[in-house]
Amino acid sequence: MNSFCVLTASMYLTTMKTLKLLLIVIATGVLATGAARPNPVGQSRPTYTLNEQKYLPALERELGIHWPDVLVRSYFAAQIRQETCASLTHRKCWSPEAELKTSREYGFGLGQLTVTPRFDNFREAKKLHTSLSDWEWENRYNAAYQLRTMILMNRFNYGKVDWAYDHTERFAFSFAAYNGGLGGVLSDRSVCRASDICDESRWFGHVERHSKKAKLAASGYGKSFFDINREYVRRVMLEYPSRYSFYFGEQDLCFCLQ
Repeated sequence: MNSFCVLTASMYLTTMKTLKLLLIVIATGVLATGAARPNPVGQSRPTYTLNEQKYLPALERELGIHWPDVLVRSYFAAQIRQETCASLTHRKCWSPEAELKTSREYGFGLGQLTVTPRFDNFREAKKLHTSLSDWEWENRYNAAYQLRTMILMNRFNYGKVDWAYDHTERFAFSFAAYNGGLGGVLSDRSVCRASDICDESRWFGHVERHSKKAKLAASGYGKSFFDINREYVRRVMLEYPSRYSFYFGEQDLCFCLQ
């Protein structure tokens, strides 16, 4: 069975840095379903865009305050890229003023906080922390508030999926919930539960393949909500994090499926 693995880059356990990483991985159980593999050889530090240079320190600061013991910080930078970047060179990439407007919803900011006729995540965000209680709509492009909200929403979802197989699967469920709602995750899990070959505690290869979400392309999106949700998790956890691992000192981690 496939399982996402975050692994040490070197087999030379004599160095203090590698030993520290190994202890962290073992302590959190991330190695429970994987085998050690190195980070790809020859990977170099990327050149960050001006917006990335501007807001990566802000993201690091907010994580340090509101989720200091989070296991992998690169995920959240990857999430911002997924939420805001049509491409890394797009002017709205990593911009607090990034917006999505469709007939169904309005999303804004680094975490694309969403407002629809059915629900208002901006109003709900103000309940997440006392420092957000006076956040006004006119000030919705405040980058610090946006980052704080994104982190707190992810942390809330992470806390709600403590039945996941391990920390990696737990992150997957929480990011799926950020994109498609916690109710959607629970619904997909129930579909998985009805299958004899699906493990409802695992996202990758299991719950990700089962859903009641529409599989036809949605107007204004170009993809189905099922495809959007599944692509979201894989980009945030597998495709995009390595770019930011250098910034967060996580370049010895491998973001991969085995």
